[in-house]
Amino acid sequence: MKDKKKSRKKKITKRDIIEYSYFILSMLLIAWICYLKIPEGLDYAQTVRETLTDLRFEQEEYYIYVGEELEPTFQIAPATAITYITLSSSDADVAVVSDDLASITGNSAGSITITATGTPGVRAQAVLNVVAKQLPPDSDLPSNYEDVPMIANADRVLSPDYVPENMVVINTVPITYRDRMLMADALEAYEKLYADAVAATGQNVFIISGYRSYSYQENLFSARVRRFLSLGYSKENAEIAAGKTTQPPGHSEHQLGNSLDLSVTGDTSYSFCNTKVGAWITAHAHEYGYILRYPADKVEITEIDYEPWHFRYVGIEHAKYIYEHKLCLEEYIALQAQARQAVEDYSQQITAQELFALNQNENK
Repeated sequence: MKDKKKSRKKKITKRDIIEYSYFILSMLLIAWICYLKIPEGLDYAQTVRETLTDLRFEQEEYYIYVGEELEPTFQIAPATAITYITLSSSDADVAVVSDDLASITGNSAGSITITATGTPGVRAQAVLNVVAKQLPPDSDLPSNYEDVPMIANADRVLSPDYVPENMVVINTVPITYRDRMLMADALEAYEKLYADAVAATGQNVFIISGYRSYSYQENLFSARVRRFLSLGYSKENAEIAAGKTTQPPGHSEHQLGNSLDLSVTGDTSYSFCNTKVGAWITAHAHEYGYILRYPADKVEITEIDYEPWHFRYVGIEHAKYIYEHKLCLEEYIALQAQARQAVEDYSQQITAQELFALNQNENK
């Protein structure tokens, strides 16, 4: 009986055939993948073994505008070498490298060296010229178009909690009320203006108002409105009349901390510009960075009556342009916006390299 069991053959089932077929197909698939991929792997292994020996920028000199980005291209040897290339700048103030070290952006005008480093440490250098965008030739628009003075008027309202920085107490020049304040740079400029005005005319002048807080202006405006109400004005008309000379809270430039009301007598007066010192200040204030804020011929634009006593500090460059072109501050700021657009338009018409060459020729 045992011999008969040993000699009995195993019967092949349908399941065995299916499993065997799956095995054969799997082997054929693996063989096909190896046939396709192994040569690629061999080529890659061969490429990796090729070491970078030379690295060069495609150009020896590059030109970009301030704010633009450069992504340079390179020549490498051998051409099949695989390398990771990073950029560095000789002056981050002129151009800064991106976080991934693959591009560089112009920060300010200047010429610097950029360095490309490829693994394993092979380096190349090129010159990068960063060019500032500028107004078209012969343009009379403000060249200082980015530094826009702050403004408060009927359309631009300051928040109740706005307080300017760098405020100082006015105690170096004559003032009618103690504890008045002004921004430090505005006071420094006025000290020079005051000294020269008095020396030139022999007449003294007083500051009667400087910085005013939102709440102070609120009380001042309310008192002005009550005065007109007492004269029989309606509330609406009283507020309109009061706003001709006293701005509602948030609309007054006194809250900016760089405006002054000046007087010879101690009170605001339309005759201030007719006094010796008032006339001198009106004619020379721009040389110290001040402008007559509310001129008589600009009432329709400023929406404020003529105030010969009110001077606003904007800085010498702005003040000279405003004075020489007979503008009010609203007109000047509008021209600055036109200048910014003109600069962008011009940069589309001329490349950074062309503008760089043009400036170089003009400086020769």
